[in-house]
Amino acid sequence: MTLRARDIINKEYEGGKNFMTPHVIECGKINLYFAYEISQGEGFDHERIYGVSVVEYDPLTSETKRRTDLSGCLHGMGSVRRHIAQLKEVSPERTLGGS
Repeated sequence: MTLRARDIINKEYEGGKNFMTPHVIECGKINLYFAYEISQGEGFDHERIYGVSVVEYDPLTSETKRRTDLSGCLHGMGSVRRHIAQLKEVSPERTLGGS
């Protein structure tokens, strides 16, 4: 079964919010196996920051995994969009399940 991006994120984080970037802006999919969430918050110097959280999903086992190696904290929406576009372009390597 294929889940929506929001379902994949919720399955892994169980509705929890990041303390630095608690305001969710959007969720989407990089491909069939990877979902992302963009969130916004305030940095230590009161600057606006954005979080990109990436979760891998295996539809065969329904397992999820936080992909901190693909996630990050960025300082502008342009940087966020470029990061997601790059992930979509390279199509991250799966670590769960099959090929």
